[in-house]
Amino acid sequence: MAISTDISTAETPPVTADSTLVTERRARRLRLPRSRKVLVGLGLLVLFVLLAVVGPLVAPYDPSASLSTTNGVPQPPSAAHWLGTTQIQQDVLSQMLVGGRSTMLVAVERRVRQRPGR
Repeated sequence: MAISTDISTAETPPVTADSTLVTERRARRLRLPRSRKVLVGLGLLVLFVLLAVVGPLVAPYDPSASLSTTNGVPQPPSAAHWLGTTQIQQDVLSQMLVGGRSTMLVAVERRVRQRPGR
């Protein structure tokens, strides 16, 4: 019993322009990452962008207002001020939420300026 090693008898589909186009389309598709580290990083990025967008709307206090109840002593975190206050009694959480939008805008603007060919 002999096994045929003739390659010409093997059935291979002919290579056409359509099949190469399909292969190129598959290569261009956006593939979702499977690494947990990448997924956690993307999740945190989405969270920060979401906080930057809605942060100024949900800030509990005016970030520039002074709530002077003590003389230059920063208050520790409490139920009223989740991240505490600064030395001039400004709410740190409100400052962080409002400042996030500016930080994201500066980062995007800097990235756009660094693109080659512009």
